[in-house]
Amino acid sequence: MLISFCQGTTLMSSNVQTQIQKSWHNLANESAQVIAARLTMLPWQWMMAPDAAHAETNRMFSEKHEAMLETQWLMWQAPMQFWLDAMTLGLTNTPDRAFSRAASKASNRLIQPSSRRVRANRKRLNAG
Repeated sequence: MLISFCQGTTLMSSNVQTQIQKSWHNLANESAQVIAARLTMLPWQWMMAPDAAHAETNRMFSEKHEAMLETQWLMWQAPMQFWLDAMTLGLTNTPDRAFSRAASKASNRLIQPSSRRVRANRKRLNAG
């Protein structure tokens, strides 16, 4: 039934695909900026303020662990939330638009833990 319904239709518009790719590219770009800032700062910090360098290094690893755990939790919830979104959005949209918006919402949910931390680190490292 689903296959016959989907034949001949595009399940996700190129606009939504572009939006999803853009948010992942933004995360990659911001991550590169944070890595560059830390690679520039940490060697000097280890020489001048080893305690601060140690704290920054611990922070790097603990944040990654927290983001990974949060993302795993969201991935566990993702299938149910995706179909709930698709059904809810399907009440007010066409099926292909509902699917596209549900996919976009799912991607945004999964990228959010890492994006939030990377953005905060970029601001903090660039300010100091």
